[in-house]
Amino acid sequence: MKRLTAFHLTYGIILAIATLLYIAAEFLLAARTSNPILGTFTYLFAIVVPITILTIALKQRIFLTGALTFLQSVKSGFLISLISGTITGIGTALIVYFSPTLISDYFTFVVVKMQEAGESQQAIDNAVSNLTNLYTPSTQGVMMFISSITGGTAISAIIGLILRRKKMKPTKA
Repeated sequence: MKRLTAFHLTYGIILAIATLLYIAAEFLLAARTSNPILGTFTYLFAIVVPITILTIALKQRIFLTGALTFLQSVKSGFLISLISGTITGIGTALIVYFSPTLISDYFTFVVVKMQEAGESQQAIDNAVSNLTNLYTPSTQGVMMFISSITGGTAISAIIGLILRRKKMKPTKA
């Protein structure tokens, strides 16, 4: 059990680091603020990070234990995602807190796009008001935490269906 706990902790930290690096790269590329075309692709590509890390983790679990049932894969994915979600939730909250220009740049982008689309000033004000409530450090951290756990568990369930293995019984000679 200790080995598996260390296993979950290790892969949870690896997934958190990979996710935070991906988020940082997106922000550095301004993918969500001033470069919306790039943001569309980076947002879709973001799912590759947890799929890759969780697939490697579950394959490693098969190597360590010799077996992987569907429930074991879901449990492992949940524990890894719980650890990762906690770290990425805190990291995301800190990114939003210490990067006020990130949020203001995003709001400016939304306002410009709505003005270009011919939206009324009242609609723009409502959108900015709603975004202001949504883009707080605590809200972003909680959203990242919840999405990490739900996404990681779902991805692990799918991977578990594909990779499930039973322990091999020794053959009699």
